[in-house]
Amino acid sequence: MIDLGLPDGSGLDLIAELAAAPVRVGVILGTSGDGTLGPAALAAGGLAYVSRFLAGLARSAGDRELEAAAEDVQAGRGIERIAGLVADRLRLRVVV
Repeated sequence: MIDLGLPDGSGLDLIAELAAAPVRVGVILGTSGDGTLGPAALAAGGLAYVSRFLAGLARSAGDRELEAAAEDVQAGRGIERIAGLVADRLRLRVVV
């Protein structure tokens, strides 16, 4: 968990460094009281991490549409599409 407003440096720089590391950490979570920093955190490497996570999750669930959308985001396109697909999946009610 990284505070984007670190007193000794940029939390955004730290996210970028962790996202580019050869050995990846399991989760990168950026926090801030400034609601405008979300896009900057994603640009620092959070979006790449999330899209890889979603692609793997979709692959495991057999959700080819979501997997393809996540791969599109990794290629730099389709963020609106993946946002809609994730919202649709979250609205689904699964009864086990």
